[in-house]
Amino acid sequence: MMNGAASSEGSEVNLIADELSRAVELTLNPAVSHEARSQAYNACESFKENSPWCAQAGLLLASGNQYSAVVKHFGLQLMEHTVKYRWTQIVQAEKIFIKENAMKLLYMGGWEIGHLNDALARVIVEMIKREWPQQWPTLLQELSDACARGHIHTQIVLHVFLRLVEDVATLQTLEQHQRRKDIYQALTSNMAEIFAFFMRLIELHVQEFREKTAAGDYAAATSNERVVQHEKGAELHFAKDAAANG
Repeated sequence: MMNGAASSEGSEVNLIADELSRAVELTLNPAVSHEARSQAYNACESFKENSPWCAQAGLLLASGNQYSAVVKHFGLQLMEHTVKYRWTQIVQAEKIFIKENAMKLLYMGGWEIGHLNDALARVIVEMIKREWPQQWPTLLQELSDACARGHIHTQIVLHVFLRLVEDVATLQTLEQHQRRKDIYQALTSNMAEIFAFFMRLIELHVQEFREKTAAGDYAAATSNERVVQHEKGAELHFAKDAAANG
């Protein structure tokens, strides 16, 4: 009976995701009337603000190969909205569902488009701000594992570190003070590990850059060079902000 109920819920969320996909595409379709685009936009915003299926539908949109980049981006926005504005209201099982599947999205790859890359990083950062270190002790290892999967994965992880330090510096309200303190303590206590992580990445990609250049594979070498630049920038920015706010 429970399996049937779960299957029914899954089918319902699939239908919702397809409807949302059509609505998102409609908002950008110049061939339809302004009124129709406006109605589609309002429907998307209403779903984001009111639906209990935000995270589940967002995950389907973000992970579905059949969906366009703009639809995937909206899916990630739905996930981020749930974390930012509903985290204290949702049950623990849903928190775990969102956290595990956001990391699966990172591992999955396919985030070469810049705004998708950044949107996924935002989802992960919003979870870190609420869960790490107490409820997410494996975070650093999970991010390290993601970097081993490729250059784009590495760039997203670097975005995560940068945005985390920048965002936590703005957690200034009284109720957020303890979380800010917890996260900075975790950053400080893991500083050696984090910088060793940055250095391993830089060494790895510099070596790959040399090998690709020597082999005449200049396109691949350029990709390595771009990652090294991100890594050095992240390390410097991270050190400056962490020291200033620690």
